[in-house]
Amino acid sequence: LYVIMKTLLTAIFLSLICLTVYSCSGQENHKHFGLSVYYTLLDSIQNPTAKAHKVSVEHYTRDSNLIYQEVYASPAEYPQEKWGQLLSTTQLFYEGKQLVREETQEGGAFQQAATGKSVKTYSYSNGRLQETAVNGEPHEHYEYDSEGRLVTLTLLYTGRKDFERYSNNNRGLKDSVRQYLNNQLIATKTFLYDQNQRLIGRINVDQYRDTVFHEVLVRDAKGNVTERR
Repeated sequence: LYVIMKTLLTAIFLSLICLTVYSCSGQENHKHFGLSVYYTLLDSIQNPTAKAHKVSVEHYTRDSNLIYQEVYASPAEYPQEKWGQLLSTTQLFYEGKQLVREETQEGGAFQQAATGKSVKTYSYSNGRLQETAVNGEPHEHYEYDSEGRLVTLTLLYTGRKDFERYSNNNRGLKDSVRQYLNNQLIATKTFLYDQNQRLIGRINVDQYRDTVFHEVLVRDAKGNVTERR
């Protein structure tokens, strides 16, 4: 039996210094750095012998903007014969600090050959993300309140009235997300905070108000999460 260690604390991280240079303007080169993430399977808790399977490769700018990503089949989600096989590659492009375009090439683990490229674009208004499109087709639309907080996310690609409504408490913290399918409420997520505005719980209910998920976060005096239950 394998014990799957899924948290970032038990995954193996190999930091890479990438000598590749990239510039949005094409006029000036900017160094960036990369990170390879591995998913580790242990024979047992007592036996430290482990085999690591690559699950992603990520390149970031010095401003911590993700500009390139490779995704591989993980032991947590795919059958053993697919582990470590390339699923997709994505390049991300920015104008200033705003993400404006993603180009993703799917394929690898399940296809004989790579499929067509998917292009996702982002448009902004007054510095806020307004709408996304995939291969030129409307994908998502964002609406904000007077304080600049997200209040509605509409899924344009479904062809129905599918959307999410966000609400905030008097401290400006997100306290609920209501999900609608074809204009019908199907789920509500509620977030709970302590007097120091730290998240201490999450409750998810379905359209019948039955609880489907409830998590309590226990924090120490410094605000660190010490227990999840």
